[in-house]
Amino acid sequence: MYSPDTDVLVLLFWRYHELCQDTSFVTGVGQNHRIVKLGAVYSALGAKKAAALPSSHALSGTDVTGSFAGKGKISCWKVFNDASEKTLTGLAALGTSDQPSELAQEAAEQFVCSLYLPNTKISEVTDLHWLFFKQSQALSEKLPPTKAALKQAILRANYRAVICENDNTASPTIPSP
Repeated sequence: MYSPDTDVLVLLFWRYHELCQDTSFVTGVGQNHRIVKLGAVYSALGAKKAAALPSSHALSGTDVTGSFAGKGKISCWKVFNDASEKTLTGLAALGTSDQPSELAQEAAEQFVCSLYLPNTKISEVTDLHWLFFKQSQALSEKLPPTKAALKQAILRANYRAVICENDNTASPTIPSP
């Protein structure tokens, strides 16, 4: 497969179990390209992380979804890589229906809390806001999203994940945004 787009790579890992086992991904432009052997990376990721990857990618920012202020892909990757089984299961549930399940919403909120405060036991952004406020870290660009803003981010990520879920359907029925 060839594409300069990370979204394509994410989908390839997600669908890897349906592809030829020696599939490679070629990325880059012009003379600057590299080849990624998908099998070795998929084995290192594991099936559970591969299943949650499109949702995590959509939640942390894609070409069509927003990202969290001051939180780049490397920070998001570290949180994703260290995520609990429950969080991965919840993230993988994004996009499986028109509306995100309670499990998916909780997983996304835990992901965001961990993004703003690594290794935290806090699982609600409201509590995280209060903690930051108490520690005089209330600069708006450093705060996690509000509960309402996070809800909208989760809805956008769910919508994007619904599209990913239907990537192998010729004329999918996609809900209205």
